[in-house]
Amino acid sequence: SAPPGASGGLSVHFAAGGIVLPKDEITRLVGHAAELRKDVNKVVVEGFADEPGTDDKAIALARRRAILARQLLTEVGIDPERLSIAVVDVASEPSLAGSVRVRVKEAK
Repeated sequence: SAPPGASGGLSVHFAAGGIVLPKDEITRLVGHAAELRKDVNKVVVEGFADEPGTDDKAIALARRRAILARQLLTEVGIDPERLSIAVVDVASEPSLAGSVRVRVKEAK
């Protein structure tokens, strides 16, 4: 089977409307860091807003989630130079609407 993140990366889910990452999701993210340490590729940490559109509050929340995930990854040994932050506009990807999450995937 393909290693975690080989296709679409790892998604971790937050509580709606906030930046609280449940303990089981932290565990998944830390586990994924072990996979990330096996190579030196650049990684993008993508924050997703709760609702589609460009609402400034939703965009800011998505960015804060991505920053939190990036911080956790650096705390467990991932070189911050490898990690970039992006905010996904769910209006451009309707299938992702309501996706209260951060996705960590290899940068292209």
